[in-house]
Amino acid sequence: MNYKGKKAVVIGLADSGVAAARWLVRRGAKVTVTDRKSAADLERQLAVISGSGIETALGGHPDSIFAAADLVVVSPGVPKNLPQILATQARGAPVWSEMEMAAREVKAPVLAITGTNGKTTVTTLLGEIMKAHLGDKEVFVGGNIGTPLTELLLEGRSVKAVVVEVSSFQLEFVDAFHPRVAVILNITDDHLDRYSSFEEYADTKWRIFARQTGDDAAVLVVDDPVVSRMATRIKTALHAVSLGKRPVRGMWRNGDNLECVLPGRAPLLLPVSEVPLHGLHNLQNVMAAVTAALAAGVPFETARKAVVSFQGLPHRVELVRERNGVRYYDDSKGTNTGAVEAAVIGLDQPVHLLMGGQAKGCAFVELAEKIKTAARRVYAFGECREQLRDEMGPKVPVTVVETMREALALAAAAAQPGEAVLLSPACASFDQFQNYKDRGDQFKKMVMELPG
Repeated sequence: MNYKGKKAVVIGLADSGVAAARWLVRRGAKVTVTDRKSAADLERQLAVISGSGIETALGGHPDSIFAAADLVVVSPGVPKNLPQILATQARGAPVWSEMEMAAREVKAPVLAITGTNGKTTVTTLLGEIMKAHLGDKEVFVGGNIGTPLTELLLEGRSVKAVVVEVSSFQLEFVDAFHPRVAVILNITDDHLDRYSSFEEYADTKWRIFARQTGDDAAVLVVDDPVVSRMATRIKTALHAVSLGKRPVRGMWRNGDNLECVLPGRAPLLLPVSEVPLHGLHNLQNVMAAVTAALAAGVPFETARKAVVSFQGLPHRVELVRERNGVRYYDDSKGTNTGAVEAAVIGLDQPVHLLMGGQAKGCAFVELAEKIKTAARRVYAFGECREQLRDEMGPKVPVTVVETMREALALAAAAAQPGEAVLLSPACASFDQFQNYKDRGDQFKKMVMELPG
């Protein structure tokens, strides 16, 4: 699109909204940014765009700025059924996510990763593999992981590959988004306070493949039943990842090795013992990243070396300490039931599980059924502790406390050598903590303070 002289509205003044507004005004658009927050709450963001000619409408979204808009760019988290968005769509004007807008301008091949859980780990690892192959300065890694894709445009930097994490929020408003390699890891209950049904959430995730053609690659972790069903809708080369089933093309766990299967070639092996990450779900993540890299032309040995040196990310089944034969893991990023299930079962040892916080609209009954063998006990804390007791109690023993510190003390006292204590809350953190990072950092501090 030629933006010169066009009227553009950017909804949401977080990092992606700021980047989108700066890019649009640089391209000659007349830009208004709007946010429900006040100027006092947006002091940092307003300082960035000060003096750039960008107009602001704060404290709400006035209809008047949308009436003549030629383009609306929506930041992640903005309600997709906002009346002003629906009205803009009804009159035929484009409504894009920041990711959609930026991807239209990017010349390098895009490798995109989505899924309910694991996407940040896979995006980061895939980024490291691509950098090992092409060079650090030749690869952009960002998107939902932290740095908006538009920042690449603002820098004016030319790269050879773009690796982006993509959320369902960003996929709601895509049209021409066309990843050369698209990865979907899993789809489990999350954000059900935003979508009318689980099916709508899953369909939104599937949009990552919508513009792919026969020359592209789709990487699917087919152990997930919802993702497996999506395989029938794929229009391009399917690369399957599995812990237990050999694919025609892709990667699977074959005994003590992760085996890469390519038609007409001998299997390529990565020993499980060389993978530094914990949990079966992280074997899936590693295979997804390696498979995507190979689909993008990376030699297997380059990918293998990058995996072996990768130490993972904080708060994602992170080993904090081993004490008296008990391992303590921080999985504070596990904010939905799918993440908790993967962490508990993936550790492959008896688990004392710390759960709690603010519930996100999901039930815990099904989770209890799935982890009843692996979980010794649940220690429920925070705002939804009674819901956890009521819904999980029939299947898993549940102890209810007020705080995470109390939960940890009880779990540490009960855990026996060979068992694990795992913080994997299945809930948001905002009842007692600033965010999941604060919750994880406090947990790690408490664990390190345990005597012995």
